[in-house]
Amino acid sequence: MAYFDGTIFSESLGMMVSVIVSVPSKSPYADEEGNMPVITVLHGLSDNRTAWIRRTNIELYAEQRGVALVIPEVQRSFYADMNKGIEYYRYISQELPEQCCRMFRLSNKKKDNYLMGISMGGYGTLKLALRQPERYEAVAAFSSAVDVEKRLLGPEAFIGQGEREAITGDRIADENNLFFLAENAPDKKALPRMFITCGKSDYMHEDNLRFCRHLDAQGIAYTYEEWEGDHNWRFWEASVQKAFPFFFDGRR
Repeated sequence: MAYFDGTIFSESLGMMVSVIVSVPSKSPYADEEGNMPVITVLHGLSDNRTAWIRRTNIELYAEQRGVALVIPEVQRSFYADMNKGIEYYRYISQELPEQCCRMFRLSNKKKDNYLMGISMGGYGTLKLALRQPERYEAVAAFSSAVDVEKRLLGPEAFIGQGEREAITGDRIADENNLFFLAENAPDKKALPRMFITCGKSDYMHEDNLRFCRHLDAQGIAYTYEEWEGDHNWRFWEASVQKAFPFFFDGRR
């Protein structure tokens, strides 16, 4: 296998940015040119790109399945084109996939592209799935910050006023609102397969249940699992173990 932990230059952000790329030595899914399936893995608010490698066995599971990993770093941006800042959504949704496909021989086909994220990264995962369904085959979102209006603007917000102003301003744009995006998805049957988990003791458990009820109301298919657990890496490791079969069992 090959492992890259370094920096690439982003035109969208105007700076060098860190990214981890892990590529297996072989893949049963590689196309005739050797391009492999890839999972883009999104970190949470208080983490960086290294957390997934340090705190879970995701690299082992990816190697066993013969799929690559791309783990970018986006600071505390909420995977958004910021109100007063730089265009992290553009970077994640357009530039990063193009660069990694070109540099590491990763597939750009829908059937070969997957997303996974925790907390803020779970929010980013669902946002990408709803805004760019043509790009992803399936996504997995764990303990996701699905209600960003509540978490960024409300009394339970977990960022300060200055950071909030930089990210969103005083309102959540429709393009960053998962409830709006789900309700207004042009073709609800064409969305990626979605695997959502949240621990029963997680402080965002009720938010996730409410989001799932909203998906039900929109006729959007998803798989939801919950069990006893909190907002921590023990729960997310268990979720990762469940996500790989959801992604790849039955794939040819």
